[in-house]
This record gives sequence, C-alpha cells and structure tokens, in this order.
Amino acid sequence: MKELERENQELCRPTRFSSPRRLLRGGARPPTETMIAYIDEHKETYGVEPICEQLPIAPSTYYAAMSRAAGSSCMA
Repeated sequence: MKELERENQELCRPTRFSSPRRLLRGGARPPTETMIAYIDEHKETYGVEPICEQLPIAPSTYYAAMSRAAGSSCMA
C-alpha cells in the first residue's frame, strides 16, 4: 500500500519546468520560432504535448515545423 501511495504522489506532483508564461508579454503571442525553440529545449524532460498545453501552440504546429526543418537540410 505504501508503494502505491508513493507512486500516486509521484504521478500527482506538478511538473517543474520553467514557466512558458514568461514568454508571454502582456498577453502577446510569442513568435512560433521562439515557442519551438522552447519546446526543443524541454521536450526530453516533459514531452511535447504537456508543454504545448501551456503554450499557445498546437502539437501539430510543432511537429510540422520539425518536418519542414528536417526536409530543408541540405546533404552535400
């Protein structure tokens, strides 16, 4: 029972990444490139979807930008 309680506490603990709200100044939407860079910086720890829930960006927008970036790389 103690193990289950500990696991439940771990799952219910709020995430502790630096607030994406700091990107927002006066309610203005930050540039998409800024949000994508923020997601890239934190995605390994928190995942894309949880970060997108806090930012004004859809996960599909992030993934589309990543696809465009991957497709535009030149191979010599």
